[in-house]
Amino acid sequence: MAAMVVCRHALNGGATAVLGIDTDAVAIQDARAVASSDRLRYRIMPDKWLKLLTGPYDLIVGSFDQSPEELRAMTHVLSALLSPKGQLIAAVAPSKQPIGDDLAVDELISSQLVINRWYQVTDKRLTQTEQLYLLLSSRVSH
Repeated sequence: MAAMVVCRHALNGGATAVLGIDTDAVAIQDARAVASSDRLRYRIMPDKWLKLLTGPYDLIVGSFDQSPEELRAMTHVLSALLSPKGQLIAAVAPSKQPIGDDLAVDELISSQLVINRWYQVTDKRLTQTEQLYLLLSSRVSH
């Protein structure tokens, strides 16, 4: 459902075309039922197939809960899909919760990306093990 909201917001914000991708077929079906447009497409796609996308994209938005190694690999693939001034906005919930000096945010994503800003999000609704939820804004490095 979050993907559908982001896709609709992008269209309402003036995006020429939007592609919504999810591994969950039900989420894609629900999104198609709620929002459709000739400028909005949805695909059910496993993460391992992301490299088949053609790009370039000006903006990629996603949420990630992979291990640090999987996240680095996935953001490396996504960085290759960005236009030269493209941006990646990622909500990241690392499986191993870093604390204090172990918070090496730049090690979570591909070296092909530069982190412009990151935020630590805390919410009482998150469980104790989910207290750290990083929101990263990155762009392709030159």
